[in-house]
Amino acid sequence: MSELDDVARKSARGSFYLFVGNFLSELINAVGAVLVARLLTPQEYGVYGLSFVLPGIFLLFSNWGIAEALTRFLARYQAEGRWDDIRRMTRTGLLFNGSVAFILSLVMYASADPLAAMALARPELGDLVRLTSALVIVHTVFTAASSVFFGLERMDLMAAMMVTQSIIKASASPLLVKYGYGVSGAIAGHMISYTAVALLSVLLIFNCLRGKRAVARNDAGESSLRGMLGFGFPLFLGNFVGGVGLRYQGLLQAWFATDIAIGNLSIATKFKSLVGMFTVPIAWTLYPAFSKFDYKKQRKELESMFKNSIRYATILVVPAMCLIIIMAEPLVVTLFGTGYVQAPFYLSLALLEFLAVGLGSLSVIGFLNSQGDTRTTLHLNSVSVTLSVVLCTALTWRWGIPGLLMGVFLSKMAGFGYSLHRVSAKYGMRIDLAHTGRVALFSAPSALLTFFLMDRVNISNSFIHLALGSVVFLLACMLLAPLTGAVDARDLQTIRRILRRETALYPLVAPFLDLEEKIMRFVKSRPAGI
Repeated sequence: MSELDDVARKSARGSFYLFVGNFLSELINAVGAVLVARLLTPQEYGVYGLSFVLPGIFLLFSNWGIAEALTRFLARYQAEGRWDDIRRMTRTGLLFNGSVAFILSLVMYASADPLAAMALARPELGDLVRLTSALVIVHTVFTAASSVFFGLERMDLMAAMMVTQSIIKASASPLLVKYGYGVSGAIAGHMISYTAVALLSVLLIFNCLRGKRAVARNDAGESSLRGMLGFGFPLFLGNFVGGVGLRYQGLLQAWFATDIAIGNLSIATKFKSLVGMFTVPIAWTLYPAFSKFDYKKQRKELESMFKNSIRYATILVVPAMCLIIIMAEPLVVTLFGTGYVQAPFYLSLALLEFLAVGLGSLSVIGFLNSQGDTRTTLHLNSVSVTLSVVLCTALTWRWGIPGLLMGVFLSKMAGFGYSLHRVSAKYGMRIDLAHTGRVALFSAPSALLTFFLMDRVNISNSFIHLALGSVVFLLACMLLAPLTGAVDARDLQTIRRILRRETALYPLVAPFLDLEEKIMRFVKSRPAGI
């Protein structure tokens, strides 16, 4: 097996662990969210969503690129057997990020009242701001620990932590709300869950590192705090700029939207994570996978991985996005009832941003960071944030939440289109835009066919409507994908070759691959013109 195939196989295995963990986590979170949303009013749920805006802003300052440095260097050091460097870097990174987060948490706690009045335009939320200040510490520690898991390729442990956090949150938050603690109880349950997994993750990391013997030289340079900051701080600047745009969207909600509208958007965001079950594992595994290759020495391998990562991500994500758009109303009604009337429309608009996957949104930044090109990352993030701030401000001021979502979509498409152009110009990386078009060509008709068919059937039970519509959409996609050329025999062979060694994953995927091959043979056997 070639090195590229081996990396692809390990990435597929890691993606599978993360997909399962993310799927179970989102499923459990959905149960907890349903219970909390039904116990709170839409207005209270909007306040609950607003309570995380300020912690998100403070978290921008908590990671000075240390997490990215941990993932990149640990992935390389593990392959070289440099376990002493791994232990030293892990301790240093966790202590540094934890210390910075502790200081930020104190600042947030001390300035809670003016922040609630000025940033959130709701002075009465000062106590909630104080409550959420501790989230800065535990979330930062968990993020740093997650980076260690990624670098060591322990996606199984990462998946386990995701599920554990969801179980604790889905249990604690509804119970605290039910026993009269309201919004504060829902927030406390969220914080308890992150505190638990942050502590557990640190214990698991040092247990994994115990007894590992170094078989290669130690290098105190890269693994020192100065070395990590030297690599990571430019990434911090890029991520900070990108994070500013995201957190600014939260402030726009506070300034231009009602609590009820924000509550509906929060519900829509829960379903947006259904597509995230595909995008998150892909994005998380690509960065350490790219980090194993040097562009100057292994250009051909990187070009192949870059192109294929976009190809297969598009095949997965765009159809999933189309399915959830047409199933938005039965999804919301099935889980949250009829109280959140704006949520289906918000969900449909929010999902449009995933079209940027076809432009490399999951691959471009990971590729650049893996090669240490932090200057280009900073430039691209600056362009994207500028577009986001301008478009989102203008459209939110005029049309509220729908305007905000359209601003996000337009800025993402323009930003990643420009990013792809820069990467192509600088590194010669190319993607098959025609293939992206072919994926859209089978996804959109499949969605329209499913929508009109389910509208004619007129099933009153929203759960049955959802299940039947999903089956119809899947069958339509499997038929139209080979007809449009979006999926061919080579794709199926590649997927089989990569996944065949993964006994846990391959049996689940094999029946669909077999069925798709039969459809392809049937299509090829038809005479031309019929």
